[in-house]
Amino acid sequence: MLTAGAQDADEVTCTGDQFPGQWNNLAGTTVAPYTCDFTDKWLLIDASVVVTGPNGKTYDSITPAAIENADAVIQRTPIWVWRAKK
Repeated sequence: MLTAGAQDADEVTCTGDQFPGQWNNLAGTTVAPYTCDFTDKWLLIDASVVVTGPNGKTYDSITPAAIENADAVIQRTPIWVWRAKK
């Protein structure tokens, strides 16, 4: 039971950004920012997203090499903010 809204975890829907289909290894991977829908409020979660490839290579921008080779995502320094529904 999640005490914030007296809901079970499976009753809370969270969505985030997804890598589009052209990413060879990351297509469909969901990353921050996330928005979680509780009964009377939103939980917004943001994080620093780092895209990596073989041998720990990091990709700082979207390039053909990143799209072809990136194979992991690291999400660091999450920030959680509650917002009331209006």
